[in-house]
Amino acid sequence: ASSLEAYDMSDEEDGHDEKGRAFPQTIQQFIQALRKPDEHERFEYALKSSERMILGADQSLRVYAKDLTNALLYANPPNEWTRQRVGQAKPSNPQSPSECKDCALVAVLWQCPLAAAETL
Repeated sequence: ASSLEAYDMSDEEDGHDEKGRAFPQTIQQFIQALRKPDEHERFEYALKSSERMILGADQSLRVYAKDLTNALLYANPPNEWTRQRVGQAKPSNPQSPSECKDCALVAVLWQCPLAAAETL
């Protein structure tokens, strides 16, 4: 008998965090997740997925652009994220948390320049 057991990853693929909460899918949910860094999985997902969500958003982005820009501007990833990247030969995500944040801010500026500029 082997002492190693396979890790069950089935719950990680279903779009929910470890507490069963769904990952953000709408702009409003992204904004809420970015404002709650203590909910680590949802915050990390929102931060890393924001640029893609913004670039793929419909016209409703204009309604939420100011709030989204504000949430991104004040989203501060925990220091552990930066420390974990140091010494990693092949990070799973090539962008650092601050790079993800910057890319998302640029995407909002690109999609809704006037609304985002008012916040910045």
